Amino acid sequence: MAPEDVLATLADYAGLEIQSAFGLVGCILATRLALEVVRAWKLHGRPLSVRALARNAFSQQGDACLVRVGYPIPNKPADYWPGHLVLICDDRWLLDLSIQQVNVPQMGTHAHPFYSPVSEEFLTGKKPLEVQVGDTLVTYQAVPDDRSYRAMPDWGGIRKPSQLRVIRDLVQAVQRRCLDNRA
Repeated sequence: MAPEDVLATLADYAGLEIQSAFGLVGCILATRLALEVVRAWKLHGRPLSVRALARNAFSQQGDACLVRVGYPIPNKPADYWPGHLVLICDDRWLLDLSIQQVNVPQMGTHAHPFYSPVSEEFLTGKKPLEVQVGDTLVTYQAVPDDRSYRAMPDWGGIRKPSQLRVIRDLVQAVQRRCLDNRA
């Protein structure tokens, strides 16, 4: 199975599948579930901590809008993790299933799950990655040494029946899509 087939299916379906199963989901659980799907297809996946800046061209009010994700905030809640987590597949692709966190429709930022090629310089934190996602430009900066997400409850083992069902459904969605593409 080609990584692009798996990642395209996850970008198209996983966000809705995860949201319908768990409600609004953060980056840690979304990445954890995606990691299991990628592994089911015998691909190499790993999480990567990043910071993301999302910019619109101009909002409806004529103002530029900048949304930051993955940066520390003052007076954070106890369950807040000051980062943003994405999946790296085969050290060539970034998959972000929770980029919708930057959506501020009244300010013109609209993003959706996607995947994009990455460079070694990005993965090592030496160069940012810019991706146009819909009408929003997202700039990622890798923070490769940050593994603090591992202490968060959403990173724990996948044991809940609802999590296992979502993984199974996404693995099957990839299989269906690939069969459809062959027909």
